[in-house]
Amino acid sequence: MANYQDIDISEYSENPLIDALPKFLNKKEVLSAILKPPAYFTEEREHDELKRDIYTERLDSCIIPNNKFYKAYKKIYKLLLKSYQYRNPLKVTTKQLLNNTASNGIAAPYPEILKTIIAASSFITGLSGMGKSYMIDNILSLLFEQIINHENYKGNNLNIKQLVYVKFNIPSDASRRTLCLNFFKSVDNILGTKYESKNKNRNIPISDLELNMKKVCLLHHIGIVIIDELQNLSLAKSGGAQQIMAFFESLSNEIKVSLLFIGTYDTYDIYSRSFKTARRMAKEGTIDLEQPKEDDPVWNQLVDTLWKFQWVPSPLPMTADIKKVLYKRTQGITFCTVTLLKFANVQAIEEDEDSITEETINQAYKEEFKLFMPALDALREKNYAAYDDLMPLAMRRMLNRKKQHVLSISQDAKNEPEENWDSDDITTSSPSRTSYCSANSEGEKNGTIDKIQRKKRLKESAQEVYNRLESSGFFITNLDSI
Repeated sequence: MANYQDIDISEYSENPLIDALPKFLNKKEVLSAILKPPAYFTEEREHDELKRDIYTERLDSCIIPNNKFYKAYKKIYKLLLKSYQYRNPLKVTTKQLLNNTASNGIAAPYPEILKTIIAASSFITGLSGMGKSYMIDNILSLLFEQIINHENYKGNNLNIKQLVYVKFNIPSDASRRTLCLNFFKSVDNILGTKYESKNKNRNIPISDLELNMKKVCLLHHIGIVIIDELQNLSLAKSGGAQQIMAFFESLSNEIKVSLLFIGTYDTYDIYSRSFKTARRMAKEGTIDLEQPKEDDPVWNQLVDTLWKFQWVPSPLPMTADIKKVLYKRTQGITFCTVTLLKFANVQAIEEDEDSITEETINQAYKEEFKLFMPALDALREKNYAAYDDLMPLAMRRMLNRKKQHVLSISQDAKNEPEENWDSDDITTSSPSRTSYCSANSEGEKNGTIDKIQRKKRLKESAQEVYNRLESSGFFITNLDSI
């Protein structure tokens, strides 16, 4: 049942959907509420091998929050406020909005006052394994009620069920139809409704499915729609990603529901194409869970905290050398750090060792991290060719600028009249021509290109030019300077 408390901010006052939200917490309260260390008793160190092995699994479910958790909490709270600000169930405009959406604009006009209001959105990104979804899931489950029942608010009979947040994934095939069904399934799992089965008929146009999503958001007073695995949009068929992002913009701007996107760095290729797309995704800003450096205080705090939980007879104190080995093996990735410490415990227990040492950690890495080794090696060597989702945003921005520069040069070269490209002119041409022709490849000698090769290259598309220059090593750079 709703427990109302005035938020004491004028623009959000007298709104039951806002007054029913939990009170805003300060940083200390948030971190304290989320903190969940593993259960641990010193006498467990003396238990038999099997029990101690099982105890190590507690590390997987522990939560060691940091400042990014509080930043994410504040964003979520503000997204809720902005979402409900213009959907107060006591206001006539909210009823007009519901009637307008339910009838697809036939039964009632769109409320004039809402036409200039831009809905809120935010974006959580970072490396795979840094805990983006885990952070958001724990903030939501520990600090917010998902369902709030309303009966009476200051003498007004409401009888409504408020669904504070809904979270679902972009499907692996990036299908618009499957995306809609994923949303309906999430709502069904929470409320016990049957929206998914009602909308599963493939004869239903996608436009109707998207309209039904808007209706469900309004009917159940959804505060935030959280879209995870956003990087799957990169797998969409030609134009598919833009269509989905356009729908999200329509969803948020028409019914004023806030959106929270979660995805790896692969999403950069989606939102970097236009400022409009970036604005759709992160009007309220971005949180980047980037790879920490070895001296990062957050990573060091995590390691120091987890090191206290060892199920061996004589735990050693943390040392700089142990941290160095841990960082080398995990590259600071949260998932890898927690997992390696767990396996180091298991390794020591199985080998009947009294303590976890650097050698224990290295051995656990060799035996248990075989699937992760190639990716961690690539991250350690800054070789991102095989693992695109590991490439940092700074590197992506730099490569994107270089790519656009080369594509621009190659397009200019294609547009120039062929007769201007004399062989004598190749070596004395402008810098742009020199850049276009200077990559090492078959057929190039001493900066000149024979006429046949030159004609062939003038027929290349801009993308083909970029691919050729990239394969020749044109883009190799000192990654440490980024």
